[in-house]
Amino acid sequence: MSYLSITARKYISKVPSSLKTSEFPLTKMDSKMLESFQKDLPVFNGVKMPDIAFLTKNLDMLNLFRGCRWGCLHCPSSSLAPVRGRESIWWEDLKNLVFGFKVLNERLGFDVLNGNKFLNITEDSNPIDIAIKGKKKKHKVTEAMKLIYNHLGIPTVFKISGWGEKGSAANMYSYNTAKSLVKMIKRQPDSVKEVKISVNPFMEVDDYVHRTARTLFVFLDLFRMNKASIDFKHAKDGNKGFDLSVAKDLYNKIYQELQIISGSKLEGFPELKPEVVTKIHKLHWIEPKGRGQKFFPKETIYKQNRDLAENIEAWKNLTPEEQRENLLNNASKRIDIDGSVYAVRPTRVIYGNEPSELTVQTGIQLNFEDKTKPNSIYPGYTELKNYYF
Repeated sequence: MSYLSITARKYISKVPSSLKTSEFPLTKMDSKMLESFQKDLPVFNGVKMPDIAFLTKNLDMLNLFRGCRWGCLHCPSSSLAPVRGRESIWWEDLKNLVFGFKVLNERLGFDVLNGNKFLNITEDSNPIDIAIKGKKKKHKVTEAMKLIYNHLGIPTVFKISGWGEKGSAANMYSYNTAKSLVKMIKRQPDSVKEVKISVNPFMEVDDYVHRTARTLFVFLDLFRMNKASIDFKHAKDGNKGFDLSVAKDLYNKIYQELQIISGSKLEGFPELKPEVVTKIHKLHWIEPKGRGQKFFPKETIYKQNRDLAENIEAWKNLTPEEQRENLLNNASKRIDIDGSVYAVRPTRVIYGNEPSELTVQTGIQLNFEDKTKPNSIYPGYTELKNYYF
């Protein structure tokens, strides 16, 4: 390892084993002293070890896709249809990232991602809709998930909203991808933590009931394995056509359709029963984010935006060092398909059981080959744009 500096070699040799095997180990070391371990790894070209260390703590999201064409009325990310040609990460960039971390682990002698229990793979996409583009061919999402798990040992999490009606190439692609996902998870259960299936009255598509019942049917084996769950959402009472009563009626119809499709073989799936799925709970309320804001009184949105503005001002009054420390310890780190790194930090503004979040563009840029910008990301009410620490 002639590329390693003498200083870096001496430093790592003195780091105790207990620290190397702890959660988020790089953040407990003087990462500046480890400079040169990332040398000649393409994805880390131009990236300093302190920034790599920052990225490894609470790495929550590795976007494989960006954008969604379904246009759900409550979408918290205000998701738009993907930019043509920027629907996915490049396969080569994904491989460089995965193998970059793998080789870095081998050089250091410990897992720099230890402590990260899973990776979400989409911020604002339906991951079964599109292929991951590569220089030579397209790749299914299952290939990416296996690549991540086989080389980094981290399972993935994702949410889907089903697929369109029969008769189109897009439908067949999504349906076949869904089936291949089930096969992959049955062969390698630890590779995926959870598949969430979205059920709500906000998607304006033809035959939503049959679409969702068909989706649940394809994923029945994953429910049996405790690898799937239903993400049931509705607006608070007072939103005619989108409240709990409408959402309950919708799911009852979906369940009845699922009974027909499955031949009434649902006795072993108590978690799918309507009384279980539609049980009253605050976690089922949509949040006043993105397009979901239209389902809340104007005074509610005004108050929360005012509180968030105060939170932003308090944030801006912190020094860059204080901001970085705050993000390191309190924010989830996320990688976009162009290699840019952003952080999502909770605020003190609470709705239901969940804090509102702010997005911070960190200025960290992994060396992806395709740096073309996709759509902007809107995971919370407000985005702190163009902020770099």
